[in-house]
Amino acid sequence: MKSKTMVGVVILGALLGVGLWLLMAGRDLGVTGAPAAPPDRGVSVPVVPPVPVAEPHQHEEQQDISAPGATAESVPEAPPASAETVTEQPMLDPLTSDEIPRDNGAHFFVLATELFPDVDMGRLMEKWAEARANDFRADAELRMMLERFRLAFEAFERGLEVGNIRMPAPRAVNDPMPYLTRFRDLGQVMAIEAELRAAAGNINGAFENYSILLRFSAQTVHGGSLLHTMVSASLQDMGTQSLRRVLDWKPASSEQYRYMVSGLKAAEEAMPGISTILLNEAQRYEILFEQARREGKTVKELIVGATGASDLFAEMSDEELEERMSAVLSDYQEVAQLFEKPYSEVRAVDLSALLGDHPLSEDQEQTLERLHTQYFLNRAQVRGTCAMAAVEWYGAENDVYPKAIGDLVPKYLAEEPMDPFTDAPFGYGLTDAGYFLYSAGPDMIDDGCTDGPWHQPGSDVVFRSMEGQVL
Repeated sequence: MKSKTMVGVVILGALLGVGLWLLMAGRDLGVTGAPAAPPDRGVSVPVVPPVPVAEPHQHEEQQDISAPGATAESVPEAPPASAETVTEQPMLDPLTSDEIPRDNGAHFFVLATELFPDVDMGRLMEKWAEARANDFRADAELRMMLERFRLAFEAFERGLEVGNIRMPAPRAVNDPMPYLTRFRDLGQVMAIEAELRAAAGNINGAFENYSILLRFSAQTVHGGSLLHTMVSASLQDMGTQSLRRVLDWKPASSEQYRYMVSGLKAAEEAMPGISTILLNEAQRYEILFEQARREGKTVKELIVGATGASDLFAEMSDEELEERMSAVLSDYQEVAQLFEKPYSEVRAVDLSALLGDHPLSEDQEQTLERLHTQYFLNRAQVRGTCAMAAVEWYGAENDVYPKAIGDLVPKYLAEEPMDPFTDAPFGYGLTDAGYFLYSAGPDMIDDGCTDGPWHQPGSDVVFRSMEGQVL
């Protein structure tokens, strides 16, 4: 019965988290007050041909974030979250960096969010839009806003240096974890800063930003929850899209390209398997449910009280709720093993036959399919960006792009870059505009580098189009 209960709790975790997954790692990552991102493109910062601008950083006296007494007290409190992200349900007090040992790099990751400056993100995005429209000429206000993030960025770097990273798991179903939203905001600002650095000719500085962002995104998964994984996917998505734009319009040296190829390979290798993610989530919710029982609460009280999911759960008895949750999957190990298989093999399986016939099965089938697709989409983004960096590296050394993507092996890539959706090489070819590069996408059908919403048949996941446009 216990293993089936774990099935139920991971299903609950997925139901509670799928909305945030689609928000964070899907395609709607706009910040309140910021220009809306194009549909199905993640955080998109359109680029116009740049002209060099002054480096946005002015060094000034700063707080030592590695000192024992370093806190966010010296920085004004960040603006409150928008109404769309604030829940009316009872919440625990947010976790602080002081509750995480300093020999755990996660201490400094959370500290970075506490050092989030008193900057209006909506205003920052407005100034960023102006800079893009003005050939990347960042005015004094934008440069000043970016400089105020310096301490938070240094905290990220410090956390990576310390290592031994174990992100704090949720302490309860209603643990707010506001630092996850700040992770996303900080990642977006870091990507903006990287593009400005590249426009100013500081390719080393831009690539360093991307390296930190991608390494950080990979580390946020360790020890955390499914929500940490969602935010990690969001950070990798925005980082790789921004990096592809820079790779397209700013030439770099062989050593700089080598640096980014290595960093992107490491980022992909650090991504845990989706089965591991789901199993870990099940174990965390099992612990939370056992804790609730020790405190004299029923599972129903815990779920309905924390989520307000009255329509779905309130009319069920506690025994019926546990039984329904336990019935979501008859053998969770089978599903976990299924998700370790290639994408095409998983898609060939009828999940409804495994989920059974009960009130949660239809929603759960959609949830699992979306989680599975998004995981492979994120892997394709990282791997495709790595392939693009290798193509640019080849071009820098040979004055021409490779005729075939296999020509990157073995000097620029150890093996031919494969589309995770099809386990075949990425679509690639030469054009008058240089080259195109794409993945067949979730439908696993090569549509000849056809751009469009990734979740709709007839579209590919395009990294660089036939016309040379980076997407």
